[in-house]
Amino acid sequence: MVKTMSISFLHCKKLGDDICRYGLCIRQCERKVESLNMKQSNIELEMSNLGDMVVAKIEGKADSAAAVIHKLLRASQSEQLYLKYAHGILGVVALLGEVRTHKLSSMLSTCLGEDQMLVVVCKSHAAARALENYQMDGTVNCVSALDILAAKFGTSIQGRCSIICLEDIRPYMRGVGRHPQIELAFPPPSLSNGKTPPGFLGFAVNMIFPPAEHFQIRTASGHDLRETSFYRLLGKLQVYQSREYLYMARSCIEDGAVSLDGGMIRGNGVVSIGCEEPYILFPVNCLERRLPLSPENVERLKRMEDLKLELKKLELKQTQDEIQEEVRTMEKFKKKLVKKLQYKRQIDDQLVPSPGMDNSDMDIGRASG
Repeated sequence: MVKTMSISFLHCKKLGDDICRYGLCIRQCERKVESLNMKQSNIELEMSNLGDMVVAKIEGKADSAAAVIHKLLRASQSEQLYLKYAHGILGVVALLGEVRTHKLSSMLSTCLGEDQMLVVVCKSHAAARALENYQMDGTVNCVSALDILAAKFGTSIQGRCSIICLEDIRPYMRGVGRHPQIELAFPPPSLSNGKTPPGFLGFAVNMIFPPAEHFQIRTASGHDLRETSFYRLLGKLQVYQSREYLYMARSCIEDGAVSLDGGMIRGNGVVSIGCEEPYILFPVNCLERRLPLSPENVERLKRMEDLKLELKKLELKQTQDEIQEEVRTMEKFKKKLVKKLQYKRQIDDQLVPSPGMDNSDMDIGRASG
């Protein structure tokens, strides 16, 4: 009897140890999956900030003018000849500016809204007019050029299309600063005590930069993208470190303001609340300083961005494979744990005395078994 009880005790102890071990293994797998999911989210976030991914998202909106325009700009030179003044189309707002952090990209993109992020930008009024009317065989076709282009790409355009003409914009004229990126020389906001509000990071228009291929774009009168399209869209929008600082500066906010932690004042007493991650974002470029580049260097940068995107895709695939493998391992441990727990219940049921049986009866029965 002593021997039988000793073996039973050792068996139960091993069973308990196995249950604890499988539980710990499952918890370790859960932690690793959590870590890998976070890694996956960060990779996807980095990818969303790459110019190529923004282009893919824009072209994914197949029934929009923005998608058709970017398919045209990526098409061969011969295909672009179908549209007069195609060389005068720069692209959409989302791809004409870059910022240095994802938080700033998210807030500016949210503030503008997707409709404005997808506005088509042209150098001249003639280029904009070419999108509206299309001449074919010397006759005027009342169907817009964009509709014809969309048909060529196997799609159609729904709704209206907004177009910005750089030459028609009243540019910022009151001088510029000495910054290499030609910042607009707005006087800093001032509180009633004459001091700049704490947490003020700058004006949004000076925190967005044209990509290398558009750095030297100028209108006929010599104005760049910041003095024209960015100023037209962002005005004197202010950027603050946090909501706390944003609300402290309410008295000196003219054209609205945003904070990097999600705060937004649209101006004239309107506060925007809630949380939203926009689908279309400004690309993020962390370079501290960029000067005009030669066409060769612009092309080299483009190839580097393409390579970076491919590497990120590979890293994302590897991470997803690791998650799947870890989940499979965790499921194996769960199945083993379930079996051990079921077995433990069976043993527990055997150890519980039935009604009318005292401990001595149970011991005798166990020993005889």
